[in-house]
Amino acid sequence: MESTFTWPESSTITVKCENCTNPNSPDLKFCPNCSFPVGGADEEKSQFRIRIIRNKQLIKVAKEKIQTAKIIMYVLAGLTFLMGVYQGFGQDDFSGLIINCILALLYLIMIAWADKNPFAATLSVFILYVTVNLANAFFYPATLFSGIILKIIVIVGLIKGIKSAKEAQDSLNELEKVKAATNRDR
Repeated sequence: MESTFTWPESSTITVKCENCTNPNSPDLKFCPNCSFPVGGADEEKSQFRIRIIRNKQLIKVAKEKIQTAKIIMYVLAGLTFLMGVYQGFGQDDFSGLIINCILALLYLIMIAWADKNPFAATLSVFILYVTVNLANAFFYPATLFSGIILKIIVIVGLIKGIKSAKEAQDSLNELEKVKAATNRDR
């Protein structure tokens, strides 16, 4: 009686990814799930892990910077709303109440937008704030110097927010480049 031995098909043999435990074909160099170099040398695996740690740090720093910019915008929205309430109920200027509530709502919308595009949102808040103050000063020149210290504090805070948002945006763009390069190398 003759017995024949057959090798199992390559599709039934799998190699578990060390990073995500996804089953992979042994002929793959990179895991299709997480891009870990399953077929790579130890140095490549080590570099992948270092890159993951670096990317996590970039994400953490970017989130912190976005949060800093958002806090500044929240403060501005709150101050604008409180100023509207004061004008509306303290000075019987209900048009001022409505305008300031609309501005506060616009600031809140831009805060929500900051999660997707922090730099553009923060810059838009800055431009809106400066434009409103310049328009107000044009129609009511005495308001230019009214609350000048608070205006300077808000402008400086927004400039810091813009800087933080730009750095966060740069970090997120760097992560996208790394992700694209990793996907390209597969």
